Amino acid sequence: LKTRSTAFWVLVVLKNRTISIFCLTRYASFQRVEVERPDAVHTCPICYDNALFPALTNCGHVFCCECIMGYWRHSSSLVSPVKCAICRTEVTVLLPVNWPVDEENTRLRENNIGLNDYNRRFSGDRPWLEYLWDVPVLIPYIVRSLFDFNGLMIMFRLV
Repeated sequence: LKTRSTAFWVLVVLKNRTISIFCLTRYASFQRVEVERPDAVHTCPICYDNALFPALTNCGHVFCCECIMGYWRHSSSLVSPVKCAICRTEVTVLLPVNWPVDEENTRLRENNIGLNDYNRRFSGDRPWLEYLWDVPVLIPYIVRSLFDFNGLMIMFRLV
């Protein structure tokens, strides 16, 4: 898939069940966003542990949901989105990655509430160009989610 507009293009490479996306970011730097296999273990760059309830940012980095939410609550104003701890991009979307299906889990429920609250605050009305910048992360997320147990639920949530 290759689309071209004035200053934005995406190239998706499928190899060994890994989706690599190359894009020209809004800061005019060439960035590679890699989405790993669904059973991959992500390391949170905040706590340096395996990511519990991993959350994917619109810049393509993965954090523990509790870590990124705590970072947001303690490092910036609650009325402005947090900046990514790795690349300093403004995080406007947090997406759950391979969360368990157990509805009785209290931590899952709390993380889900926090994630939904964050997305409601900062994923709303934005310039159309900002939605375009999220495409390199959203396309592989949607493709991967189609094959997930909760794929249809997530698709309805995005629409």
